[in-house]
Amino acid sequence: MNLKTTFLILINLSNIFFFHELKQKEESLLIRQTDILPKQAGLLNDFEGDFTTKQKGELQKMISNFQKTTHKNIVIASVKAFSPYDDFEEFTVDLGNKWKLKNTVFIVFSKNKRKIALSIAKDVTGLSDTNGKNIVSQIIIPQFKKDNYYDGIKNGTETFILRWK
Repeated sequence: MNLKTTFLILINLSNIFFFHELKQKEESLLIRQTDILPKQAGLLNDFEGDFTTKQKGELQKMISNFQKTTHKNIVIASVKAFSPYDDFEEFTVDLGNKWKLKNTVFIVFSKNKRKIALSIAKDVTGLSDTNGKNIVSQIIIPQFKKDNYYDGIKNGTETFILRWK
């Protein structure tokens, strides 16, 4: 074996080890991100504690009845924080992926961080992203600005139900 062949073999081996190490780091990061994402508690996930027991019951009943009659899902989550994420929408997408949401309108908000994100699953029909964004901007956010988080989520959910039947 000549020097040139030996050198090329060493370069190829170092590339293999480099890419293997890079893949392990990516997998490790993905595992850590998945570990920090909260586990789904149901259709309503009030991790931030924004709703009273009565409000939770009313929201849960509304979205459960909708699910039973239409087989469509509205999932709501309130979260205190979303670190190590910098981007709330990226957090929302990863959370929806972890929860394996299908045929779902997913509303995630943080009263504490003053953030809201909407994710409409790819398999949702009869409701466009534009309709969803309009519901958030015209119905939910105005109530949030008045610190009426329950009214914002309730009215927004009712509107999603009416427009998505």
